[in-house]
Amino acid sequence: MEARKQQPELDEVLENELLPEEQTQLRGNSSNSRFEALDLTNHPSLKYPVIFRRSIWSEGPLCLLLGIFIVLSALFSLRFPVTIELIPLDALGLKQIALPIPLLGFIPLLLAIVLAHRLFDAVYIIDREYVRSLHGFLSLRKHDVRLEYQDLRGVEIDRGIYGRIVNTGDLKIWSLMPSEVELLLSGVRDPSSYRDLIISNKKERAFRG
Repeated sequence: MEARKQQPELDEVLENELLPEEQTQLRGNSSNSRFEALDLTNHPSLKYPVIFRRSIWSEGPLCLLLGIFIVLSALFSLRFPVTIELIPLDALGLKQIALPIPLLGFIPLLLAIVLAHRLFDAVYIIDREYVRSLHGFLSLRKHDVRLEYQDLRGVEIDRGIYGRIVNTGDLKIWSLMPSEVELLLSGVRDPSSYRDLIISNKKERAFRG
C-alpha cells in the first residue's frame, strides 16, 4: 500500500514526466536517453515510470500516403486553380479575407487527423509493480487497464514484415485469468526491450514475494 501511495497522480505523471519517444527506448541509464543496449541486470536504475506512446515509425505507410496526397493536392490546385475554394473569415472579424482551401486538401487533412489519433490517443506505462494502458485521450470513450505483475501470464510480440524492418510491433500481454489478451501496446518501437523489461520486473516481483 505504501508503494502505491508514493506513486504520483496520473495527471501529474503525464504532465511532468512524459518523455520524447527517443528518450524512452530503454537503451541506457536512469535518464533513458543513451542509445545503448539495455542492461537488464541493472534495470532498477531506469527512471520509473517508463511512459511512452505508439511510435511514428509504426505509421510509416500512413505517413507516406499523407505525403503523396499533399503533393498531389498541391499539383492539382496549381493545374486547376478553379478547384480552390475560398472560405471567408468574416465570422472571425477578418473582413475581405478568405482562406484558400484546395478541393483535394480535405483528403490529406483527414489522413493527418487519423495519424494524430493513432499516435496520441493512447499512453502506455511500465512501472515496477504494474503495466498500464490508457486509451481515449482523443476519443469520446476512455479505457484504462492496469495489470499487476503478479497477475501477468505472458508477453508476446506481434509484427509483420514492415515492423521487422523498422523494429516496431505490438506487445500482447495476457493475465492469469482470461484467455484473451489483457493489454495491447500497439506500434511500440523496439518492442523486445519493453518485453524483456516487463518479464524482468515480473521475475523481480516474484522474488520479492
